[in-house]
Amino acid sequence: MIEKTKGVKKISSEEYDSRPGCSEQDRSLSDKLDDLSQRIYYKLRDINYFFRIYPSKKTSFGTSFRNYELYNLHGNDDLLKSLLEESGNNEVIFDIGANIGTYSLALASKYQRSEIMAFEPNVDMFRKLKKNLLCNVFKNLKIYNIGLSDQNGRMPFYVSSLPEISSFKREGSERWSGKVKSVKEVEVKRLDTVVENTKNHPDRIKLDVEGHGLKVLKGGQKTLREDKPKIYMERHEVGSEKDEEALEDFFHKVDYAVKKQGMNWMGVPKD
Repeated sequence: MIEKTKGVKKISSEEYDSRPGCSEQDRSLSDKLDDLSQRIYYKLRDINYFFRIYPSKKTSFGTSFRNYELYNLHGNDDLLKSLLEESGNNEVIFDIGANIGTYSLALASKYQRSEIMAFEPNVDMFRKLKKNLLCNVFKNLKIYNIGLSDQNGRMPFYVSSLPEISSFKREGSERWSGKVKSVKEVEVKRLDTVVENTKNHPDRIKLDVEGHGLKVLKGGQKTLREDKPKIYMERHEVGSEKDEEALEDFFHKVDYAVKKQGMNWMGVPKD
């Protein structure tokens, strides 16, 4: 959620624009200020990454790492908290939709005898992920510039003006007033293919691919049935009520139970 600051209280854009007396002109100005502040933030962030000026220390639920973000992006997510609390050493953890690597870095820092595998199809985000990896000393984190889907090959990827929500689905890249800046063909692989090629069988899978989650899972049915990894995914992966039913039907098909925890879904093997 993109937020504005009013005094010391943060309120959402929707709350800000629906306040009493907020005219269409006010909303237009609010949107313009939102857009300007976002562009300034991303410009400053990109400068920090490009020149590698200062990788600041971030702390997430008791573990620390460094990256070039200007604030602790996703470092306080409930989903990350669950992963950090439930994971352990000597595990294999897949971070699918790694973005700039907050989850992967936190996991690699806390569980240095586990192997973390991060997948990010967006070339720009992947470059940032790589720079963030290089400013740490973790040897248990591997990164891959590919997407995961229900097929092997190439697929169109929609790059958003809000980089964190770029997606294989156009509508996923247009949330929160985002706009599609470009469409790029990127390499994709099935989860089962990745497991077969790397010989790494996941114990846990974090999934944050802006609405593309069901296709990722469909490409990993053998892995889900044989390795039975626990799945961690954000609520926006579900989408509409129809999508929700399709996801629940899929989990039932592969003998998984679904646990809903606020904005997050957990896929848990039944046996």
